[in-house]
Amino acid sequence: PISFRLLDLAAAAAITLDQRVDSELSPGNGTQLYAFQAQGGERILIDALGGTSGAARPVLKLYERATGFLVDSDFSDSGIVRLAQGGTYVLMVEGVPGRTTPVPYSFRVTRVADPATALALGQTVTAAIDSKGSARRYAFSLAQDARLFLDSLSNTSDLAWSLSGPNGF
Repeated sequence: PISFRLLDLAAAAAITLDQRVDSELSPGNGTQLYAFQAQGGERILIDALGGTSGAARPVLKLYERATGFLVDSDFSDSGIVRLAQGGTYVLMVEGVPGRTTPVPYSFRVTRVADPATALALGQTVTAAIDSKGSARRYAFSLAQDARLFLDSLSNTSDLAWSLSGPNGF
């Protein structure tokens, strides 16, 4: 036997960015839809806060009408996603085939804002990363071409550093 249902994306439960959602899939092979509004160019992170792990873990899918699925992964943090268009986005929490018992889950769709801070050459910076997916951005200007070296004074290996110029390099 087969079993399915058609879901109307327009009937998705409305959530706001930065709102925590705690729910469960019942049955565990079902799908729940959530809709949120975002501006074009906005950056978000889908923060998987908890739920069932292992083989019973649901799947997260982020859908945008113009381009289709932007995220399609197991129930874990999405990484930063840049939303190209303003409008309504639909997040699907999709259960595991064959799972009939309820599957609890929690998530938050977080807005990521990383404004640049002015930096002078030779200046020592001490700061903290405020939340998952966040970054610290610093901007500086050079009067002429220069060769620079990043002197990491951090005692951690879980940071990613990058340098980009006006041409994106």
